[in-house]
Amino acid sequence: MRYLQLQSPSDDVGYYHVWITASRQQRFLLHIHDKSRFVECVSKSLVSSSHITLLGYALVSTGAHLLLHASEYRSLDSWTNRLLEMYSDALRGRGLIHIDTVTVFDKLAGRHEALAVSRDIHLLPITWRRSPYSSIRYYLDGMRSEWLNAERMLQLFDNQPDEYVRFLRSRSTESDRIFTLVGTNRGLPSANG
Repeated sequence: MRYLQLQSPSDDVGYYHVWITASRQQRFLLHIHDKSRFVECVSKSLVSSSHITLLGYALVSTGAHLLLHASEYRSLDSWTNRLLEMYSDALRGRGLIHIDTVTVFDKLAGRHEALAVSRDIHLLPITWRRSPYSSIRYYLDGMRSEWLNAERMLQLFDNQPDEYVRFLRSRSTESDRIFTLVGTNRGLPSANG
């Protein structure tokens, strides 16, 4: 297991974007069953953790994106190790090989940067609104859990899921910007005419 830390945790308390992916061109989440097992491992590991709050997540084939609030970095580091051990045990239980992982910890500047990361991770799955491997349904459908706290981000929208959806849709994707640029350039008059 390798860890990359994008910022020094001088102030341990705060918001973190944690990205867990496989190394050496492997896929981290091989099958749909692996995504379910990973979510199960996350939920079990968080129930016993008093220093870490999960605010959002999205699982894609290349890895897991987790938005967390931690009261201390050491707790986050040890929790991530425990989570990956649980997931490795689950894979071995299915007769699958161990996956080498890379974990990237990105300490966020504050609640508003965490909100932007929540949008980014919720829009990762292609069918983001219906993704069973994302925390989006906790934000929009009123689902509650003892291991995930969507309310912390929704408070910025007066706990109105429709406002959060408007926030999600307010940002153009990279492909939207490229399409607009191409469409605009086609409509430009030529220098000759």
